Amino acid sequence: MRLDRRVPFFAIVAVVCFALIPAAEPKLRYVPTAVGITYVVLSVLFLLDWLSRRSEARKADEAFESRT
Repeated sequence: MRLDRRVPFFAIVAVVCFALIPAAEPKLRYVPTAVGITYVVLSVLFLLDWLSRRSEARKADEAFESRT
């Protein structure tokens, strides 16, 4: 099972957001910080979803093989 394409996308965008923090005006630095944190959370959630689906698929495969 291949890794969900959203996981690396959100991780890369989060890094870009955190890299933009020093370039932002001091009053607006919360914006790239908040967006970066949001993308990190999304990346972790999609990774956990992918891991759980992968483990469920493995269990189903093992159950199928044990029946045959």
